[in-house]
Amino acid sequence: MVRIEVGEPCPLPDDPVLAEWATTLSDTGDWGWILDSSWRTVFMTDEQRLGFAAGVEMVPIVIGEHLFGSEMVDVSAHWRTGPTTDATWRDKFSKLGGLVLADTPGGKDELRSLVHPSLVEIVDELAPSRRSATAASLIGTGTTGRNESVAIKVVRIRDGGGHLRGTALLFKPEAGMNVLGAMAYDRDLDHLERLNLVASARRRPAAILFTDLEGSSALSRTLSTGS
Repeated sequence: MVRIEVGEPCPLPDDPVLAEWATTLSDTGDWGWILDSSWRTVFMTDEQRLGFAAGVEMVPIVIGEHLFGSEMVDVSAHWRTGPTTDATWRDKFSKLGGLVLADTPGGKDELRSLVHPSLVEIVDELAPSRRSATAASLIGTGTTGRNESVAIKVVRIRDGGGHLRGTALLFKPEAGMNVLGAMAYDRDLDHLERLNLVASARRRPAAILFTDLEGSSALSRTLSTGS
């Protein structure tokens, strides 16, 4: 088990197949986790880690540890958003646990020894799942102070010979891609990127401009924020 600290890049997995997936998810800016065939976390994208910090900095994670193990659950308590409480981890384990159980050679007895104590009682409720892909809605904490749900795709990673090498967890807001695409294309993305640069609090030089623009409502419909 290795702890990756705040802001420290996550190394690519040693497994070449999992490394390909990790590189692809990073290149496309996805929220994603890569797990090996024993459900140990081996990679988390920068975008995912930034998302769990509300864009301030990449959160700390542990790699080489079972996704539902004590180390991972404990480190998530320091994140600003996402699965940060026992309740959110229980929700996640209840929905993904059937796949985890199917990949655990020792069955329920072994799985009980691997997961965080708050999750042990859920093991008895699980049934093994052999699905190659599945989807679920998960609850996490957010900066708004209320629980917020995200959609997750669980995709099995196999090599050219069809052998299971791991699992990818792909997250996105529950809004459909048509809505998310419209929001992205209709906004000044450069401006949003600049806002992220000042997400963390510290002293910075700044200028404040006060002005009264005649016909500003009409201008706002034709000009970008920067313009």
